[in-house]
Amino acid sequence: MKKIAKIIVLLIVVALGYTTFFTASAATTTTAPETVTTGKATLMEDYLGDITISYKTLKDGSVYYCTQFNKDIPESGATMTKVGPMDAGMTYLLTNGYPNKSITGDNEKDFFITQLAVWWYMDIQTGSNSSVLDNLKAGDYDDTAIGKEIIALKDGAVAAKDKGYVQPSIMINAKDVDFNLEEGEYISDEISVDATALSGKYTVSLVGAPEGTYIIDSNGDQQTKFEGDQTFRIVIPEGNATDKMNFSVKVTGISEVTKAYKYASSDNAVQNIVLGTLYQEKKDMSSTATFTVTIEKQEVEDPNEEETITEEETQVITEIITEEQTFEDVVEEEVSVPNTASTVSNITYVLGGVLAILGIGLVIKNAKKA
Repeated sequence: MKKIAKIIVLLIVVALGYTTFFTASAATTTTAPETVTTGKATLMEDYLGDITISYKTLKDGSVYYCTQFNKDIPESGATMTKVGPMDAGMTYLLTNGYPNKSITGDNEKDFFITQLAVWWYMDIQTGSNSSVLDNLKAGDYDDTAIGKEIIALKDGAVAAKDKGYVQPSIMINAKDVDFNLEEGEYISDEISVDATALSGKYTVSLVGAPEGTYIIDSNGDQQTKFEGDQTFRIVIPEGNATDKMNFSVKVTGISEVTKAYKYASSDNAVQNIVLGTLYQEKKDMSSTATFTVTIEKQEVEDPNEEETITEEETQVITEIITEEQTFEDVVEEEVSVPNTASTVSNITYVLGGVLAILGIGLVIKNAKKA
């Protein structure tokens, strides 16, 4: 008997994803200025005991804080040079202090609270033993409204320093990603990206993929830029696919972490300062997943070819099962099938062992001789 062969895709793809860890560019950028010029310092009233300090501003009118009480206050018009970002504790303190948050509704009082908290926090970090803090450290002002605010800022800063800054990262979740053949295209499962401190969107690009391969969002629209919580899919045209394909998917983004910045005078007798304005530290980051996609094929007999069943041979029929159909149990039933050479009966249909790959399963029906 003539045998008719037809190529059926049995195993669509095996996709293995390997992700890199976070990588940052060598260049870290920030919007913090390289130098600042101090403005005037105005003596303030005593808000707590006999502690007297000045309300200090830069030439542009923004506030700054001194960090070393036992040294001199910068003179008006002094040039201060950027040293770099301070720790997460100082950033917490200024994020929750003046001018970034209103504490009491009184700007000068809020400045006073924040400045005392800055000195106290720095005293803890450096052991400077600032005498202005003696009464505060002794607990003399624990029950006052201003004392409570200073303590809260200081304690929050200490806890934040222990926790540290959030570490920027980006990673593709590429494990167990499969592709399915849909209307002439191999389409991957949805792929997610874990990113921390991501500024804006991440970008997806392909390296070494078959011609015509592109990226879509969860709605099926072609896209290359995604929000941090969005997923994407890879689409490979069936006509451009080969039996084995190796390519990489790369996601890139920019991290952004807010930080407080320290500035110093060329005169070592002058206090370092920290600006009340916070700035962003930015880094490039990327992650790459490498895919090996294999398409496996097998020859089977064409189910549409009519053939005469003789007493010497067994008829094999392949039935296509759609993706929606699933079979968990074995079902048997007896039927009769007419034959031109002889009557074939007692055919057992065994439905089971369905191969459900790409929404296509193969069920083998064996027809017994009557």
